[in-house]
Amino acid sequence: MSKYNLYNNKQWRAIRSEQLHNEPLCRRCKAIGIYTPATVCDHIDPHKGDVEAFWRGPFQSLCQVCHSLDKQRIEKNLEIKPVIGLDGWPMGGGCRESKPCFTGK
Repeated sequence: MSKYNLYNNKQWRAIRSEQLHNEPLCRRCKAIGIYTPATVCDHIDPHKGDVEAFWRGPFQSLCQVCHSLDKQRIEKNLEIKPVIGLDGWPMGGGCRESKPCFTGK
């Protein structure tokens, strides 16, 4: 089964819907006090094409920005860019400073 088919089927849509219903806010944003609606059901541990791992999870809810930028950088062992607050200073704390948020710890 291709990667596209894994995401484009009834079983995945049900998992995604349940995850976003149970955790409607982005986990990474919420950890630093930003309340952003989640739109992505993310695999906490990358499944890397393993079909059993794909269905098993665990999952977390993320916004598109956190999933497409920060999570991808973490999986490629690149530095995460800090979130800059309205005052122009980096915002500390939460998941933006370390990997544990993605391991469910």
